[in-house]
Amino acid sequence: MMEDKTNSPYIILVVEDDEALSVLIQKKLQKTGFRTESVLNGAQAIAWAVDNPSSLMLMDYKLPDMSGKHIIEALSDRQCNIPFIIMTGYGDERVAVEMLKLGAKDYLVKDAGFLNLLPTVVKRVIEHLTAEKILAEAEERLQRDKELYGNIIESMSDGILALDRHFFFTHWSNVMERIFKFPREELIGTTKRPWDVFPYLVEHGVDVMMRQAMSGEVIEQENIPYYLSDGTRGFTSNIFLPLRTASGKICGIVGVVREVTEHKKAEEQILKLSCAVEQSPSTVIITDTKGNIEYVNPKFTQLTGYTSEDVLGKNPRILKSSETSKEKYKQLWDTIKSGKVWRGELHNRKKNGEHYWELASISPIKNNKDTITHFIAVKEDITERKIMENQLVQAQKSEAIGQLAAGIAHEINTPTQYILSNIHFLRDSFSSICKLLEKYSHMLEVIKAGSVTPELLTEVEVMAKEAAVGYLIEETPKAIEQSQEGLNRVSEIVSAMKTFSHPGNVEKITVDINEAIKSTITVARNEWKYVADIETYFDPNLPPVPCFPGELNQVILNIIINAAHAIDEVSDKGNGGKGIIRISTRCDRDWAELRISDTGAGIPEDIRSRLFDPFFTTKEVGKGTGQGLAIAHSVVVRKHNGTITLDTEIGRGTTFIIRLPLFPNTIEKGRIS
Repeated sequence: MMEDKTNSPYIILVVEDDEALSVLIQKKLQKTGFRTESVLNGAQAIAWAVDNPSSLMLMDYKLPDMSGKHIIEALSDRQCNIPFIIMTGYGDERVAVEMLKLGAKDYLVKDAGFLNLLPTVVKRVIEHLTAEKILAEAEERLQRDKELYGNIIESMSDGILALDRHFFFTHWSNVMERIFKFPREELIGTTKRPWDVFPYLVEHGVDVMMRQAMSGEVIEQENIPYYLSDGTRGFTSNIFLPLRTASGKICGIVGVVREVTEHKKAEEQILKLSCAVEQSPSTVIITDTKGNIEYVNPKFTQLTGYTSEDVLGKNPRILKSSETSKEKYKQLWDTIKSGKVWRGELHNRKKNGEHYWELASISPIKNNKDTITHFIAVKEDITERKIMENQLVQAQKSEAIGQLAAGIAHEINTPTQYILSNIHFLRDSFSSICKLLEKYSHMLEVIKAGSVTPELLTEVEVMAKEAAVGYLIEETPKAIEQSQEGLNRVSEIVSAMKTFSHPGNVEKITVDINEAIKSTITVARNEWKYVADIETYFDPNLPPVPCFPGELNQVILNIIINAAHAIDEVSDKGNGGKGIIRISTRCDRDWAELRISDTGAGIPEDIRSRLFDPFFTTKEVGKGTGQGLAIAHSVVVRKHNGTITLDTEIGRGTTFIIRLPLFPNTIEKGRIS
């Protein structure tokens, strides 16, 4: 095989049964620089071609074992598409045309000038094959690039569409199909324009924007509505830009479409929330995690007098008054920093120095990683309510004190009566003793002078008898002791009244609940002593309880009086005898628990859920206003973060259970069971 001087990758197989002609053909080609090999029949040609599919066959049509047509068919069956040039004899042009139809790259008629023409034809065919290969490789690269860019486009979250110069669709991505629920098969290759398929585009000016993009502008649109066939409305944000050829000529436009329905809904929701916060009747404050104020709503300014400029970047402590304890603020911050919601009342100060009350709910704001980024406080001005509540509590306390006044007067009057009687006795006794002592003094002087007469002795003896000295010696200590007992009883009642009428506190103080209950029992004694006996079971290990003592005493008083009235109703119905009121305390982990039980008739099921409603009462006119239990519920649940529940059974009585937190972070939701 001769060295290739043409740098051609092709080896030329000469398929010719005439060996002499085959040699001439090879020499002619080798002289030109081609590499050659030769075979003499079709079978050899097929075998060689299968092993060398990238070569070129120069094949005589008529061979001893088969025709050129049969060789090509056999190679085709073997999936071998080797290029070939057919050689025919005189008068075989018809055969040559047939072979061209089977894929021959050219043909040669073996005439007188055949050998001279041969190198030129072969060279031309090889150049054509090389060009085809280059073109195929370019097309393959183009197809790969097309697939790559297509995959990139289809992997985008945005939809892509393309239109030609006539606004006919040339691309409609999968995302576009998902957004508009419209298949590409009904768009690509048709003469439909966007506004033909989606008429509402004209209403929103999208057709004009597309034409502007076709003229060379880049057009952006926000929140353009679209409508699906089922009537569903959505929104997209669009960018239209001109598509240019390599020479810069506009050949169409490309649209990038982003589905923003959820985003727009979120924006609308944020706008609603923003308007709600701005127009809220409650004050709203947002701070960073260090407590620096980042936002206040108009209600805050209206209530406090501070403008946004006054407070932005500052700490809410500018609102602090001296009435809220450091412990309460510490508990507040500990709660919200732990990711929980703090609820409670704050006593604050306005810019002008005026004090006011707020009911606050302060919550952490977290990001999608559950990290606290801000705090938000929503607060309600409850100053008027606090004033009314205090007035109502005082009115109810005054009503209770008024109700108890007669009983307390009676309780004080009894010991006062025998104190007064004993004082009268001591006064008269003292007068008699004074006269007797004067006579004894006179007699002492006479004795000293040595002039005692029988008459004087008789006079003194008579006076001693009249004074009943022995009786006075016996009764006077008793009178003094009884008077002391009476005074102690009065002192006890006065002390109980003082404890019961504990002045109101802005903040809770720790109190011995057992002693508070004892004082209230004493104050209410005249209410229960005729209908019931009281049994107490106090936990000696119960720690002091943080509370508002005056208001808690009022709660205990209300329930004791209700218990007495419940027992009295049973007695009025002929059951007779005294009932029992049992009062117990105990420490239940972080809670102080107080139970007040009676042996009354129990509470009917149909009214149990209304017991704590304001002004609800089952008592006859003059015996109750319906405020006692309502105030009790408000004091225990709202002011103490405690619970008040009841356990009642018809015919056996009722037990009220009050639970008060011993520590600031101990909170249970108030309930009725």
